[in-house]
Amino acid sequence: MATLPAPLAAVLGLQLLGAAGEEIGWRGVVQPLLERRFTVMVSGVITGLLFGLGHFYVLPAAGALAYGVFVVSAVGMSVSLAVVTAGRALIPRIALATCFHWLVNSAMLLLFSDGDVSLLWTINLAIAAVATAGGALLLFMSGRRGESH
Repeated sequence: MATLPAPLAAVLGLQLLGAAGEEIGWRGVVQPLLERRFTVMVSGVITGLLFGLGHFYVLPAAGALAYGVFVVSAVGMSVSLAVVTAGRALIPRIALATCFHWLVNSAMLLLFSDGDVSLLWTINLAIAAVATAGGALLLFMSGRRGESH
């Protein structure tokens, strides 16, 4: 584990604040606006792409492969969050997404902060995120089919 430059509680608290700030924008504004025009899945994909591409500033430090994998992870997680938060009120939508975002960020910070291991973990995270998104979509679609009868 990498040495943190500040006390753990402060780092985790700042991670929570950062995740909440981002999710207010992504899950509280962007995704609901997109859902007015597109399906939940398309809204999740677009939100994830915007989120991932919006972190372009990490490209020089991470490298193209790690950044590309991060964008794929962001899309997968965004689709999962879109499915889970669809139809929820604003505060629960943001709270759920913030907790998930914070857990992912904290795990990456605390457990995977060293070169090749971090890239391998990020690749595994991308695979898991895409698989989870697929599962969430299957559940969402099967629930929607049940509503039409």
